[in-house]
Amino acid sequence: MDVSRETFLRDQLEILQNGCRKWGIDLSPTQREKFSLYIENLLLWNQRINLVSSKDIGRLAQRHLLESLAPLKLIPIKEGEEVLDLGSGAGFPGLPLKIARPDLLLSLTESTRKKALFLQKMVDLLRLSQTEVLWKRGEELIGRRWDLILSRAALRIDDLLPLSLSLLRRGGRLLAFGKGGRKWGGKELEIVVFRRRLKLTLFVKD
Repeated sequence: MDVSRETFLRDQLEILQNGCRKWGIDLSPTQREKFSLYIENLLLWNQRINLVSSKDIGRLAQRHLLESLAPLKLIPIKEGEEVLDLGSGAGFPGLPLKIARPDLLLSLTESTRKKALFLQKMVDLLRLSQTEVLWKRGEELIGRRWDLILSRAALRIDDLLPLSLSLLRRGGRLLAFGKGGRKWGGKELEIVVFRRRLKLTLFVKD
């Protein structure tokens, strides 16, 4: 790795750690190493497949990693909950959440084969236990149930909500990144990530 990349990694990790510290999230040396490996390999794979837009490369920590950890500050997530990242793409928010909370049982679903291969590579490289990658569309998951579903702009809310309700246990929750869910009965939440207001919508299955 050249010096510029080493500097970039160090800077991104510093931003991430400072942001986590403000939220009361203490990253261990092992967790920091996993985040470093994740960033490094994300950059390498991004040269072959479109995982992150070029304008976001320089702000991975604040635009993607920290935003992925926002659920930890916004809602209570019990130990050992089964979590589905619906339309995971480059692994956001599922992979950062799993690194920070290794107790969670995580399913990453992605319909694009190359992105699903990247996700599986990251799960293996980072040695993330109790984590599965599903190369499937959301509709193909019907019949299974999760405690919490996360979706970061993978679907429009009017498509996402009925699908998610079919995949949630009673009392389960959908946390959708983005606003506009109030008219569908959702509770809009907001958190500031490096001066950017991040809006999310929470739904609870009766």
